Amino acid sequence: MLYILTCLTVEHDLRLVLLAALICFLSCYAAVVLTQRALVCGGMARVLWLGAAGASSGFGIWATHFIAMLAYDPGMDMGFLMEPTLVSLGVAIFVTAAGLGVATYVSGRSAVLAGGLLLAAGVTSMHYIGMSAVELPGTLFFDKTYVAASVVSAALFSTLGLICCLRPAPRAWDRALATGLMALAVVSLHFTAMAAVRIEPGPMPVSGETMLSTSVMVPLIATVAFSLLIAGLTAAVFARQAEMTANENARRFSMLLQGVKDYAIYMLDAEGRVANWNEGAERKMGFAAAEIVGQHFSRFYGAEDRAADEPERAMRIAREQGKFETEGWCHRKDGSRFWANTVMDPIHDASGALVGYANITKDITQEKSDADRLAEVTKNLDLALENMSQGLCLFDKEERLLLANRRYSEIFGFPEGGIKPGMTLREIIDLGVAVVLSDPEERQAKARDIYARRRAAIQAREVDAIVEKFSSGVSVQLYHRTLPDGSWVATYEDVSERLRSE
Repeated sequence: MLYILTCLTVEHDLRLVLLAALICFLSCYAAVVLTQRALVCGGMARVLWLGAAGASSGFGIWATHFIAMLAYDPGMDMGFLMEPTLVSLGVAIFVTAAGLGVATYVSGRSAVLAGGLLLAAGVTSMHYIGMSAVELPGTLFFDKTYVAASVVSAALFSTLGLICCLRPAPRAWDRALATGLMALAVVSLHFTAMAAVRIEPGPMPVSGETMLSTSVMVPLIATVAFSLLIAGLTAAVFARQAEMTANENARRFSMLLQGVKDYAIYMLDAEGRVANWNEGAERKMGFAAAEIVGQHFSRFYGAEDRAADEPERAMRIAREQGKFETEGWCHRKDGSRFWANTVMDPIHDASGALVGYANITKDITQEKSDADRLAEVTKNLDLALENMSQGLCLFDKEERLLLANRRYSEIFGFPEGGIKPGMTLREIIDLGVAVVLSDPEERQAKARDIYARRRAAIQAREVDAIVEKFSSGVSVQLYHRTLPDGSWVATYEDVSERLRSE
């Protein structure tokens, strides 16, 4: 331990050591935040977040190693070969990303252990491959005891860091502890491994043309490292803000759902089991959330509907057509029932896979009762209109027919279906005249005369009867009653027999 401290304080430039430590801490922090973000994502999004975590941490660890190497002063000129330097960078990024991926995609303690060992293997391999790139006038040897200690410390702190990073619902303390442990794994490995270095002086084996000079590597590594770390930390900040926004939106949406008390709003999983339950559902159905969550939604159907496989049919139609809507009886916990309007929509994830169904159920018992009463009244009114001895018409203020019973067509001899709502008074008169007159000029003059007399009677608001006699021998008694909005009701009665008797 004393030798490691001597190596750190005597053989290293402490300014570059502090710079390397800063880069190491920032890269580990970015790796922790991006890995935690990957945990809450799926599919390609998780792969991208893990790739970003591997790239930022791998390059940051590599930069930490080489800046610390530049801080090392062995007492002689030192340079670095290009090829092994780049290989060490690739190993750091690839193996680090692999370790994070194993720990993220596979659940269990063994996965975390395997991920930590892979992470440590990446850091260790990067360091010793990087050491093989060192060129100086002599030969490097390593103390096996310190080498073993460096590997053990890297494995231990990397695994502990992953354990803190992958905790469910991590807090800020967990994130800080994970960052510190991962940074400690890198730092302890580097300085323990550097304490293992022994140099035997000798001739320079390779010319300076094949080496990277320290004057080139200092600005290059610092610039690239900070650029990549700034990009990684920026992504981490945006990820954190997106997560906080999503959590806040989810909280508000949950408050909205729980605040709706007139509708039962709940979600089913892909098999039809209740996944969540709002207060409106509890009030309408009588089930508390703890009682119904996890139960199949067929409990809301009657025995006949369940026997007819109605719940499965509802889910099938929702899947195939994108929506299912129906009205029918919905059964409460106490066995009572209410008439409900139910809408079921399928819910899919980002990859298009079905994850469940969103259900909205509204109690429309009162609306159904009102509609049934209205239908009964309408039915009775239709029966009365169709069986009365008088013809009846209702016109709006624009002289368009709103209602006419069958007796009206019979009195004037209109063909069946000839009189329809929407026809004007003049159109009806023209049709009636055409039934008895064939000459166009005579027909037009007659229609004009009848229309003028009808309009005069309506505008005069007369309620006395008007009797019109037709060439066919039919006499019709008309009553017009004008309403306040300008519309009017007209009744027509065939009085031919009565007049003949009189």
